[in-house]
Amino acid sequence: MHAMTRYASTVLLAAAVLTLSTTAASAQSLGTFSFALAPFCNNAVMVVTQEGSTYRLAGWDDNCGAVQRYPITGTIAFNLDGTLNISFTTIRTNGIGVDTSIRNFSLGSYQGAWTDSAGNSGTSGIVGLSAPAQTQGARPGPSSTLLAGSVTTTTIQDSAVTAAKIADGTIGLADVNTAQVQARVSGSCAVGQAVRAINADGTVTCGAAGSPTVLHAELGIGGSFSSCTDLTSLNFGTVPAGTLTCDASVHALFDHVTSTTSRLEFDVETVAAGCGGSNVAVFEMPGAFPSVTGHDVSVPVHRAFTVGAGPLTAYLNGRALFIASASRQAVNFTCTFTPQ
Repeated sequence: MHAMTRYASTVLLAAAVLTLSTTAASAQSLGTFSFALAPFCNNAVMVVTQEGSTYRLAGWDDNCGAVQRYPITGTIAFNLDGTLNISFTTIRTNGIGVDTSIRNFSLGSYQGAWTDSAGNSGTSGIVGLSAPAQTQGARPGPSSTLLAGSVTTTTIQDSAVTAAKIADGTIGLADVNTAQVQARVSGSCAVGQAVRAINADGTVTCGAAGSPTVLHAELGIGGSFSSCTDLTSLNFGTVPAGTLTCDASVHALFDHVTSTTSRLEFDVETVAAGCGGSNVAVFEMPGAFPSVTGHDVSVPVHRAFTVGAGPLTAYLNGRALFIASASRQAVNFTCTFTPQ
């Protein structure tokens, strides 16, 4: 288009838009205009058609002179300060639309700032008349219909986003919250070790491979006890770090004296005579009960806890408080050690 013709067409565009005729006239073309999308080499070539007080756009993005052009449709809005807002949608070859807006286009300088939905921006002007320097290649387009940060759980309605609207291969680790979504497992363990835990980021925690070890002790009538006494024990030898789970049942006899609270305590520890821990199993007979000789009771004991690597012995201990005498009649003690 010759420079004088472009200038005349631009003046015609300005005059027609400023007039904003409300007459129900048939559609008429105001000419073809090429808007440079600097700093990129793309030009939006559009025919401006007046339809009453509306200005329609139709044309193409020349894709910097490439064989493939991108269709364009849009509109022009007249601002009360005399500038124009020019908005159009470009459909790229992958079928994804890019929305572009040239804001506050001046009819004096014939330039305005532009942005698009792919995150690009710059200055637009009419080619051959007011176009700024186009120093870069073709403007990049989005690979997905969803932009990073543009969609949150509060903006998505039911069924609004489907697999068809997300380009294949575009969701990666950077797009997910590993505090809520498990990342793909990427870690591994050395020979002789096993996976003990899978972390949120896909890494793994390793530990010595091995099967649980179960030991059991069963005793008949034993001796009396009052102060802290180890009723029985189980020796696992030297082990790696792991979990020790123990269950026991203690059948005991004791003499109760009225007005005195009789109390039996049993516990599992990894040290000898380790009574008084925080996981004590307790049986109490209140002082209001009458005196009785040879009262028998069965007390269940359970404890599970982590142990470090090294020699491991599990002790079942017991003690009698405020009791003249107590004796164990039967003890069943089972412990399972599971390596980490």
